Amino acid sequence: MNKVKIKSKNLNVHYGQKQALFDVNLDLNEKEVTALIGPSGCGKSTFIRCINRMNDVIDICKVTGNIEIDGVEVNDKNLDVVSLRERVGMVFQKPNPFPKSIYENISYGPKIHGKGETKRHKFIWRTTTKTLYSKSDISKS
Repeated sequence: MNKVKIKSKNLNVHYGQKQALFDVNLDLNEKEVTALIGPSGCGKSTFIRCINRMNDVIDICKVTGNIEIDGVEVNDKNLDVVSLRERVGMVFQKPNPFPKSIYENISYGPKIHGKGETKRHKFIWRTTTKTLYSKSDISKS
């Protein structure tokens, strides 16, 4: 039997007056694949967002209960959220930007990894122009 990697206990999530998760108790073992399956709106993404505290950026969201990764409480106010998000990445079906400008969303990764403004700007310019040109007819002429 594998060690528990992520553990939720009595996890509740509210968006204002609407409760999205009700007392979720779930152990996810290391070195195993787990699928969360259910209809749209049942709380799958809400649960996953709790694992790396993405709900922190939603003003009306309140999370109670516990989530631990390797025995460390994710919701501990002293936990470095940037370090947590370096370890716990999220990929969603639809884009899920931070409530910031497009530039701030694109530059967030380089910024938290200590890249200066000039290096961030050059990185963003190279990345976006390369993507835009590769998807347009301009690059083929």
